[in-house]
Amino acid sequence: MGMATIDVFIKGFIYTPPTISSMDAKPHVCFISTTVYAYLSDEPIELAGGAERQQYLLGKELKERGYKISYITGVFDTRAKSKIEGFDVYQSLPLDSGVTGAPLKMWRLFQSMTDCDADIYYVRGNPFHCILAAHMCKLLGKQFVYSIANDAQVDQERLKRDTSYFYRRLYIRSIRMASEVATLTTHQKDLLKQNHNIDATWIPVGYDVPPTDKIVPHSQREYIFWAGRIVEYNKPNAFIDLAREFPETKFVMAGPSELDSDFTIMGEPTFEEKTIKAAQEVQNLEYIGFVPPDEIHEYFKNAISYIQTTDAIADIGNTTLEAWRYATPIISLYTNYDGKIESNELGLYSAGSFQQLIKNTSTLLESSDLQAKLGYNGRDHLKKHFSLAHITDKYESLFSQS
Repeated sequence: MGMATIDVFIKGFIYTPPTISSMDAKPHVCFISTTVYAYLSDEPIELAGGAERQQYLLGKELKERGYKISYITGVFDTRAKSKIEGFDVYQSLPLDSGVTGAPLKMWRLFQSMTDCDADIYYVRGNPFHCILAAHMCKLLGKQFVYSIANDAQVDQERLKRDTSYFYRRLYIRSIRMASEVATLTTHQKDLLKQNHNIDATWIPVGYDVPPTDKIVPHSQREYIFWAGRIVEYNKPNAFIDLAREFPETKFVMAGPSELDSDFTIMGEPTFEEKTIKAAQEVQNLEYIGFVPPDEIHEYFKNAISYIQTTDAIADIGNTTLEAWRYATPIISLYTNYDGKIESNELGLYSAGSFQQLIKNTSTLLESSDLQAKLGYNGRDHLKKHFSLAHITDKYESLFSQS
């Protein structure tokens, strides 16, 4: 009996796992994410970021297309199961980081997956959840889809640096167990194939596009903006250093801490504290901390430019698309979006040079016309390649291939 059609003995009978493509109706899809609850709750939860927002938006779009959608999340209130916006929501996952409390996490996840009884379980970017879900889907005869969230999760050298040998081997084995694997960038797809011989489908992030009359004229914009988790691979200190170079210009910085480290070891325990303290010491920089998901767009909308400092992605990420929704131009320190930022005039690229970042910022500040040109180019690129409807089409195709 081959691995692809393993029969699993469950509850006294032999159960043969179905393939997604053989299902008569549209499959029931369940997203496993500790902090996606921030987008399902009316209460502000200072934990969620772009990955959680994407899972929420994708779930909404799939539900509108006739899919049953569920979420397994962290425990944020007393309701173990509830119906929110038409989704079945199971609050069961402990909020501890990484592998902390692993036995309890395994048991709670198993209980929720059994209760949910979805056809497909989807995990985005959390390696420990990947490990748990892959093995539980195998046990329960369910399909598992895993999406890589950043380069660090597939880069050979970073995996060796940030994880133990056993954890690393278990993680890669779990990716191999997935029915389908998705990546946010073509670079991640290449890394998976080159380093681990795993095939994947490139499916980037997707967003809706607000109407043109919601765009603030570039000559009326107020500040240079940065948003993201306060973790080392996002390089927030580069933004702080940049603010020091332009004392007459207002800078605004938003960002919650990282709840779950990507691996067993990543970043200094006090990195967030040190970074926030440094930001608060710069007179022209306002650190605003966590901004609720339904309010963050106001900061992108009024920004002169969004500064992209992360070195963890090689293509276009959530915050870049958030900026482009409102024609806010990008200045990137490390990322050239697979060469598109220059060839398509989507922003200004600094090639990893802080001095070039300073020059690019000065150039953009001097011309509202250039701000508008680059911002609208980015917005047009988003419409063409990253609309939510387009990305959901890709996921429907992926689900049908499993």
